[in-house]
Amino acid sequence: MNNIRLNSITHDTDISKLESMVLNLDEISIFVPGLRMVNEGILTNRQLAESGFHGDTEDYFSNQGRKTGFMREFGINSRDKMYDGDDFVVGCVAHSFDNDRNVNDWMEKVFLKRFIDRIGELIGINQKLVDVKEMLSEHFFDHSLAVHLIEEGPEGEVSFTIIDFKIGTLLGVCFVGTKGTYSRMELCEQIGLALEQKMVTSLLG
Repeated sequence: MNNIRLNSITHDTDISKLESMVLNLDEISIFVPGLRMVNEGILTNRQLAESGFHGDTEDYFSNQGRKTGFMREFGINSRDKMYDGDDFVVGCVAHSFDNDRNVNDWMEKVFLKRFIDRIGELIGINQKLVDVKEMLSEHFFDHSLAVHLIEEGPEGEVSFTIIDFKIGTLLGVCFVGTKGTYSRMELCEQIGLALEQKMVTSLLG
């Protein structure tokens, strides 16, 4: 299927459709066993602003063309028993945008640039962003971007490998959080490709 055709069927994707696109626990457990679902639900622009950098606002994200999203997040039972190199959280998000150009702009100007520009700042309440590296992934149907973030907080250093990929007016996101400074690019790609396949299957169904 070409990009034009796929783009046309992603317009006006409602929240119930987004929910059906995001991987569930059984699908995640194929890649990372032993997790449980710790969070799921609609991800509004207000919620996105509240969980991001200081100064983020609901209007800012709305002005970038983002409409809404749905997220599922899976984690370990207890972070008290976490060892260096352990993967402690995996998440997937399906976002919808006004048009496909907004998705491209978001990936370059919001996802990537904001992380690079905010090194040294706090993310959320008590995590400091200390390093960002852009990574390449060429396995997705359309445009994709990946980063490896290192954050420092009360429990020491943790890292997140995050991949964004475009499907028409939709943006798929997957991430893996790891104790220490380890990249999980291969694992994140596997999860991302499963998410991409589920999103496309849902669109065509």
